[in-house]
Amino acid sequence: MKYLKDNNYYTITLTNLYEYLMNNTPIPRKSVVITFDDGYDNNYTTMFPVLKKYKFKATIFVISSLIDVHSNMLTSKQLIEMDKYGVDIESHTAHHDNLKLISKDNQLKTLIQSKKYLEKTLNKKINFFAYPYGGYNKNAIEALKEAGYKMAFTTKNGWSSKKNGIFSLHRVWISASDSTKVFERKVSKPKKNIFESFSF
Repeated sequence: MKYLKDNNYYTITLTNLYEYLMNNTPIPRKSVVITFDDGYDNNYTTMFPVLKKYKFKATIFVISSLIDVHSNMLTSKQLIEMDKYGVDIESHTAHHDNLKLISKDNQLKTLIQSKKYLEKTLNKKINFFAYPYGGYNKNAIEALKEAGYKMAFTTKNGWSSKKNGIFSLHRVWISASDSTKVFERKVSKPKKNIFESFSF
């Protein structure tokens, strides 16, 4: 995060990204999206203080059925606090379901259940989604649209582009073992009309 700050990167929201991809709404040249999957408690205890330090934005895709249940997962109180600060909380299904392996009816069930729970808890619209295990198919994309989602992310490694499809966007995987040099290479490789989204 210090590298991003020192090198004048801007963290933007998924709403900013959606408007950029769909409507060509301008964003700063060195814009990035930072995402975290699952909703572990260290997103609050470790990640959140760092975001506040650098005044960065980020998105957490959470598994809704694990909220307030497991000690190593986020609580609803923590989600509400982070959401009010500006950390975007979005859906990662209700039960960490691999959408590629279940029927469309069950895809809709887990997508709607997660969406409704988060919307009620956070009192806001849930528009964005990340596929658990990166698993998706044609039915999953149709189910996302029917459930009212606007954009979704895979686990495919690479820079996001509208050419990926708005419901199958790529992300750049960032590992805890990446050196600063490796991180720099991953975030600074320029490509025309391609946007960077990090997954931690």
